[in-house]
Parts: sequence; C-alpha cells; structure tokens
Amino acid sequence: MLDSEREMHDLELADRHIQDGRERVRRQIALIRTLRDDGHDISQACRLLTALRDAVDVGRRHRALIIETLIDLARRRQSRASYPRQGFSSDRGGDMGGEYPPSTGFGDQAI
Repeated sequence: MLDSEREMHDLELADRHIQDGRERVRRQIALIRTLRDDGHDISQACRLLTALRDAVDVGRRHRALIIETLIDLARRRQSRASYPRQGFSSDRGGDMGGEYPPSTGFGDQAI
C-alpha cells in the first residue's frame, strides 16, 4: 500500500472515530439533562462528558496531522515530477551523469 493510500485510509478511520465520538458526546449531554431533571448528582456524568470531548479533540488533532502528511506527500510527489532526472539516460545509451576517475580497486582514495 502506498503512503498516500495508507494516509487516506487513516483519514477515513479518523473521520469515523470523530463522528462516533461526537455522537457519544450528544448522548452523554442528553443523559446529563435527564439525570439533572430527575434530581440526580451529575458530577460523574459531567467528568465523563469532559473526557469524551477531550477524546474528540484528540481525534481532530490527529486528523489534522494526517491531512498535513497527505499535503506533504503530494508536494513531494509534485516536486519529484517537476524535476527532470539528469544524467540517468541509460535506456537511451547515454552516460551516467559525470566523469569519474578510474578506479584502482577496493578502498580507492580517489572516491
């Protein structure tokens, strides 16, 4: 799987997790309202709501990082496509891009 394909898969997964988290937050808010209206202590339910909101926030930040990675991958791909390969025309019988001194063997100091 290519890096960009993997990141797209991760982005889709992050989107689902964020959506699931938002739904949990909505349900928790509804539960808190019901508990409050019935006169129950809602302190624990409010702490859980905070944790759920924090988890959604982490998911959003992770999603932003995935998008940054996708943008970076696209830029690198674009920059590779815009720079012609020089000196590697072996399929056309050309040279390999420069003059090199003749080798005198392994450990050659000229290199």
